[in-house]
Amino acid sequence: MLEPRPTTDADARADILLVDDDTATLEVVAHFLRSKGHIVRTADNAFAGVHEARRHRPRTIFLDVGLPGLDGIEASALMARAVTDSRIVLISGNPDALKRAGRVSLDIFAVLEKPLPLAAIEDFVRRTAKHAARPVA
Repeated sequence: MLEPRPTTDADARADILLVDDDTATLEVVAHFLRSKGHIVRTADNAFAGVHEARRHRPRTIFLDVGLPGLDGIEASALMARAVTDSRIVLISGNPDALKRAGRVSLDIFAVLEKPLPLAAIEDFVRRTAKHAARPVA
């Protein structure tokens, strides 16, 4: 059974995975989050993102829906099965993709429209910290 774990000062430093095929977006957002003291990993495609999620088990995953090859919705299903305690935030600049993501029955923390202001990204990092879960002994 999973219960919300209380947040602590250690939670202020989140472990985050950013997955987006737009390298400029990855660089800007990663730099911003690192400047806030977070641990940030990036992947420029869904396959690399799934690999990173399995390997590092980040608390928060920002995942672009419109990725080439394996899209973000398909990748989120793989990530959710492999990394059950991560909070996945799907993002897209395509309204149709956002609607499709909202209809999929996955354990998605949020579905957001691009472009996201950096302050909104930091807000979602804080929100995912409040909803982080851990197994109860």
